[in-house]
Amino acid sequence: MEQPLGQLRIRSARPEDAEAIARAHVSAWRETYQGLLPPRMINAQTVARRQRLWSRLIGAGPGEPGSAVVVAEASEGIVGFVAGGAQRDEALLEAGYDAEIAAIYVRKARQGRGLGRALMRSVFRACAARGLTAPSVWVLDRNAEARGFYSRLGARPFAERDDERSEITLREVAYVWTDLVLPG
Repeated sequence: MEQPLGQLRIRSARPEDAEAIARAHVSAWRETYQGLLPPRMINAQTVARRQRLWSRLIGAGPGEPGSAVVVAEASEGIVGFVAGGAQRDEALLEAGYDAEIAAIYVRKARQGRGLGRALMRSVFRACAARGLTAPSVWVLDRNAEARGFYSRLGARPFAERDDERSEITLREVAYVWTDLVLPG
């Protein structure tokens, strides 16, 4: 899967992308959560830790039940990515949402140009190829920008939960789609 988006390429991640995805993840995480999470929590993110995660997630190939990882690549490297696959939340699975978007991040400088939508379309196609039909995503309740993005993509709030961390309790909202088709 590879498609151009202006000067960007959207494609399936490869094992050798793990470090670049980790760098993009840490950078985008810091940009996204500034003011939403405690600075110590933001600064605790490391490329080494994220690289181990992405190496493991990318290892699940297209025919396997693991995560589909899609990247947006520009001349400066990976500027966005998304991961999706089988639902891990039992309550959402029981409610009929068999797919989940585990992560989507786009560098701030690249937002507002359709890149997030293109990444979501790609991961929805990858989920459909795995036989999945109805996705969800958990988002920080205070992240109005992300919540608006999911709403514009046709998702609706469905459930809430508290994610207990050592230094903070994070309130999250599950957004759901009834199918793998985005509007527009």
